[in-house]
Amino acid sequence: MGFPNLTAPGAATTLLVGVKPLFGKKRSVRSTLFFSYLLLIVVSGSFFTIFSYFYVADVLRRNAIESLRDLSVSVTGALDAELQKMNNVSINVTFSGLFKQLVTTHLASPAEARDQDERSRKYLVAAQLVDVMEAIIGPFKPVPQINYYDLRGEMIGAGVYSQSAALLVYDVPWLSDIELATGLKRFSRPHRDPLMEKVFPLYENQNYISLYRAYFDEYRQPLGIIEVKQFTDTIFRNVGTQTSQVLVFGEGGALLFPFDAAEPPGGYQLVVHAEDGEILALQDPATGRRRIATVRSSVQSPWRIVVSQEEATLLKPVRDFARLLFSFSVLLFLAAALIASRLSRRLTTPLRAMHGAISALDWEAVSSGARPEVASDLNELEELQLAFQKMQGKLKQSMDEVLDARTHEIQATMLALQSQMDPHFIYNMLTTIGIMAEEGMGEEIARSVEHLTHLLRYISSGKSSVVTIADEVEYARRYLACMKIRFRDKLAFDIRVPEELKGIRVPKLIIQPIIENTMKYGTSGRPPWRVSVEGEGEDGHWRMRIRDNGPGFDGERLEDLRAEIRRRMSAGPDPALQISGMGLLNISSRLRLYYGDEAVYLLENNRDGGASVVIGGAREPRAQL
Repeated sequence: MGFPNLTAPGAATTLLVGVKPLFGKKRSVRSTLFFSYLLLIVVSGSFFTIFSYFYVADVLRRNAIESLRDLSVSVTGALDAELQKMNNVSINVTFSGLFKQLVTTHLASPAEARDQDERSRKYLVAAQLVDVMEAIIGPFKPVPQINYYDLRGEMIGAGVYSQSAALLVYDVPWLSDIELATGLKRFSRPHRDPLMEKVFPLYENQNYISLYRAYFDEYRQPLGIIEVKQFTDTIFRNVGTQTSQVLVFGEGGALLFPFDAAEPPGGYQLVVHAEDGEILALQDPATGRRRIATVRSSVQSPWRIVVSQEEATLLKPVRDFARLLFSFSVLLFLAAALIASRLSRRLTTPLRAMHGAISALDWEAVSSGARPEVASDLNELEELQLAFQKMQGKLKQSMDEVLDARTHEIQATMLALQSQMDPHFIYNMLTTIGIMAEEGMGEEIARSVEHLTHLLRYISSGKSSVVTIADEVEYARRYLACMKIRFRDKLAFDIRVPEELKGIRVPKLIIQPIIENTMKYGTSGRPPWRVSVEGEGEDGHWRMRIRDNGPGFDGERLEDLRAEIRRRMSAGPDPALQISGMGLLNISSRLRLYYGDEAVYLLENNRDGGASVVIGGAREPRAQL
């Protein structure tokens, strides 16, 4: 038979009600520390990252611009070196005394020879001029061609081709702007030489740049024009690079290099008037990309050299550094999150463990004296743990003192309740013996006195209010034996208690008073009267059922008793008792005191007649009274 499910209807339910914060949602200590540490690390890391970016990016940008300037200097120097070679050849021709003597002789002869002798002398002078110019060019040939133009319409050349030709200087397109007033050098635009191409087809489609100047005698009278020619490929061979674009502008902003371009890219003409070394930002209309340019003037010529690079190429180190810094920032953020998590966990894990220890603090934990250990290497948390352990020790000491006082109080109360029942039972027994004496039942009186002696010795022992079930059952058996002597065949009783239950300790006088109540009300009906006591154990609990075959409980009285028993059974853990009342209600109070919420006390009417009372509790009660 299973145990009845007892739930006290008046049992209080504890609810944990969260209080809504005034401002926003409450945050845990761990999340607060985590975000605080994370914010601190991210802010400081971001400041360092931004500072590093601007500082290093500025350094890299400066280095890139300086590299562009150095490239411009290098390109300009290479270009000037080629122009210097041309100028040196031109100066050597100009300051050659032999050349000037031969030119004077050449100009002294008539422009058109009248006879063979004049033609021979003229040819001889021209040949000597060619020899002088070829000697000036030398074996290493720094320039391919030197031309001398007189003002009468004749040209004598040496180099790639060495001959004289009828050619007026003003008819040469690239020499048409010659000024005879000064002997300053001038540079032509890139051009082709039809005469050279005609004489030597090998030089077809070649472009040249000419350095030319007026040639004077000692009286500053113009004797002609000296022209030194050089291949444009040779002049600009060290100008172009793979990563940069080089533009060379001549006088008036004319584009000299690249010489195959009809017009320079838009916007580049503006740099002609910029200062040397100035850095300009331009946009290439052909590609739409931004370019960084620097301008420098040639020392040997009025040319201006513009060296530019795409901004993306020039500032590639800056972008590479920015990407590297961004990757570093991402890693820094991840590291910051990890560090913040570890720091917050390092602080909050001991706090959470201590919170768990405080939350789990109950009677069992306090009474056991076990002190929770919180692993932490922080002095403040260790001090907090020691303070909590000291508090727990003081709490245990205080609770032990209170429990000891309460135990003595409860023992006194239970003994007082027990003393209320003892006189009542003795009165009933003496009345029964008196009746048997009137009827002359000597033998029955002797057995009754023997049973009564055992009963009086049992109830008069005030050493403890707790006995075993075996003692209680023996006391009930002797009481029923007394009743059997009195009522003879009208009464039958049966007691069945398993051996494993007999050693369980229970409050004293919890079975016999119920049987006494049964005898009081159950014998109002027609005999034979039957009383049974059955014990059983299950799941760490014990039960005793006392049954009779009498008229049972009155319905209204049964409800009143149940209500009062529920009130007593659902009272606080240590109900304030009044030393009043008898029988059934006193037993319910004592069971409640001894077993707490695990106490069982049921009153019911049997289906086949009679009443039943079920009492019970745990094998190991909450306290030993």
